[in-house]
Amino acid sequence: MFLILLGLAGSAWVTFRFEVPYPKPPGPQFDAKVKLTYQRAIEEKRPQLVLLGDSTLELGVDVPNLAETLNRNVYRIGIPGSASAVWYLALENNIASASYKPPYLVLFFRDTLLTRPDDRVTGRYFALVDELADRYEPLVTQLSYVQQMNPAERFLDQYLPLYGNKAQVKDDLEWQARYRPASLLLDCNQGCADIAFSAVFATENLLPEVARQSLIDVELGLYGPASEDFAYQVERSYLPEIIRLCRENGIQLILVRTRTLVYPTGQSEPAYLQKYIQDLSAYLASQGVTFLDFAHDPRLRPELFFDAVHMNDEGRVVFTQLLGEALQPILK
Repeated sequence: MFLILLGLAGSAWVTFRFEVPYPKPPGPQFDAKVKLTYQRAIEEKRPQLVLLGDSTLELGVDVPNLAETLNRNVYRIGIPGSASAVWYLALENNIASASYKPPYLVLFFRDTLLTRPDDRVTGRYFALVDELADRYEPLVTQLSYVQQMNPAERFLDQYLPLYGNKAQVKDDLEWQARYRPASLLLDCNQGCADIAFSAVFATENLLPEVARQSLIDVELGLYGPASEDFAYQVERSYLPEIIRLCRENGIQLILVRTRTLVYPTGQSEPAYLQKYIQDLSAYLASQGVTFLDFAHDPRLRPELFFDAVHMNDEGRVVFTQLLGEALQPILK
């Protein structure tokens, strides 16, 4: 009885504290402010190619050299930690909504990431989604959140505010723990504390084998039963909508599968992943989308990587050259 009363009291406090409706619609609440940095840059620079992806793009492509090779104006949107939900929102609310439409969009992905709308949308990744989302994003809410809930979770999300708004509660408590002591005891504001936390807990401070295994563990989430059936996954993903937005805005979509060391050779890949890529390739061909696959390119040797997915400086030079050579005939 005590726990029930405590849960009801906590839910009432959450409702008033975060000003959420009751019952609330299932899924997270996005704020109304959309980050338009990329849209403004596209309208100002008027690039002929826009590159979109995560940290593998940020670290793996030398944009000035690529632009020189292609003799084209190139703009990069590399968002570390991003996945398909963020890429869809960047396209919808920044690239496709710009007054200038770039002729080409080159989207970089790894293996099954394109059809995993649930990947990197919660926890610390939610901020990436929220900053590019408008107040109402029904497709994102459905594919990345509601679609992943079972009936019990949907009921609790709507009718038990302490459960439905657990992310806001966690963030609020974490903010108090992270920043309040620094402010009171060290006269260190939020920006100052963030710099300190980043310096102490930076990846380079981890033991190399720990950092490598941690990254592989995250990557392994892209594989397994939830990702095996492309035909089932594609209709539950952002890929059809990404293709539609590009087509309607006169943007030619080019998809680039990047290399990783999780399954470094074709022989090491599970059979279902090979079948998945075959089905993906056939689907993209039927949609008129260009597909470039570097996953097992022998010229991208393991020594060109500093971890399982990111290239080192030498790898960036090699991959940029290979990418430019592959793009040249497409642009012509």
